[in-house]
Amino acid sequence: VVAKDEKYGLFDLNGKMLIEPQYDGLSPTNGYVSVLRDGKTGLVNRNNTIVMPFRYKTVYPQRNGIAQVGDGFFYGVADLQGNLQSKIRYDHIDFSDNYLPKGIFRASIGESNFLIDKYGNEVRQPERN
Repeated sequence: VVAKDEKYGLFDLNGKMLIEPQYDGLSPTNGYVSVLRDGKTGLVNRNNTIVMPFRYKTVYPQRNGIAQVGDGFFYGVADLQGNLQSKIRYDHIDFSDNYLPKGIFRASIGESNFLIDKYGNEVRQPERN
């Protein structure tokens, strides 16, 4: 990551500029770069091609062609083009549980826990903590 005049860009490991400093924030993750512009986050690839439009407050790309997106308070699931797959209503979504079947994630609303698929469908009734 490189900063210039309070804007951020990206170098590769050989020092080649991949993305000129132009974003308010930048975070490479899972093969994409989450970039912040005018208070909204989008996704670009390492060639600075916009993959997901600047639509959400937060974007965290995951594996399997999906991303966790948020409005600053709650989270949902979107595809990498930014199309919502679930409502933005969860307090937390955990994509890291390796013990669940592929494409199933833990989510919570308050004290209720859910298992959801990448489309936001609940695959099991909520459990109480």
